[in-house]
Amino acid sequence: MPWWVSKPHYTITHSSSNTDGRTRQPGPPFWDDVDAALTRSVGELIVDGTINEPTWATLAAHLDKQQLLDVVFTVGTYDLLAPLFNALQMGVDDDIPALMKRYDQLF
Repeated sequence: MPWWVSKPHYTITHSSSNTDGRTRQPGPPFWDDVDAALTRSVGELIVDGTINEPTWATLAAHLDKQQLLDVVFTVGTYDLLAPLFNALQMGVDDDIPALMKRYDQLF
């Protein structure tokens, strides 16, 4: 399966404080609030179709309107294109695996 088909992964645990019985964990403990909110926003947009109020409030406290729109449009675009690429059985370009091995050198 191509690398772009992956859905975001997050931990779901049972919690008596949640009405739906799930808690999304923000990620590794070294992430700051914005990193955790960005990660949550991806899962929320794909699973729920929206960004929940607490996540949006955290993002809005640190990002301007253009950046907030960028989050929504970027996630939405990838969520639209991944199934399309998969349905069309599009493979990864030949140069991508080599570039990914050099990612740390390039960025």
